[in-house]
Amino acid sequence: MDDEALRMRALWAAVLLQAITDATANPVASTEVLATARARDWFKGNATDFREVCEAAGLDPVRIHREALDRIAEAEARDGVMTGRGLGRSEHRTFTFNGRTLPLPAWSRETGIGLTQLHYRHRQGWSAERALTTPVKPRRKKKPGDVKNFQEYTGTGAGSLAQDRPKMEFPCHDL
Repeated sequence: MDDEALRMRALWAAVLLQAITDATANPVASTEVLATARARDWFKGNATDFREVCEAAGLDPVRIHREALDRIAEAEARDGVMTGRGLGRSEHRTFTFNGRTLPLPAWSRETGIGLTQLHYRHRQGWSAERALTTPVKPRRKKKPGDVKNFQEYTGTGAGSLAQDRPKMEFPCHDL
């Protein structure tokens, strides 16, 4: 095998190594969560390009696929990072927590945390454990003076001159 072929194999092996590193990362930022989920999907799917990359690197696709899935499973169990296929629909966004992988709507029904709140936490890069165990803060109660809590109108005015009913007389003017 010539030097060029060896360099190409090394390049494709580096691509696979980077994909495995991305798929087993513990992301913090929402952009990292998306990159991790996409890398995991690449291994979990039945992509023909995965096989092509393995063959270009001179590696057995079946063995690499099996080992990558094992490492991804360990990473998901370790950090509870959410994964998803498609990442555009809520049925495809999932959290893996306590050995269970469920879509966000199912976690919402199970935990009582609103689906919108879970989507927000997913986008913010929260770990599955934090997102599913952190209680939602109750909404603040409206205080008097807030628009919806005005008391029923009584009297004719405000301040020290307030009266229960008007005590004003208007003389009649004949024109």
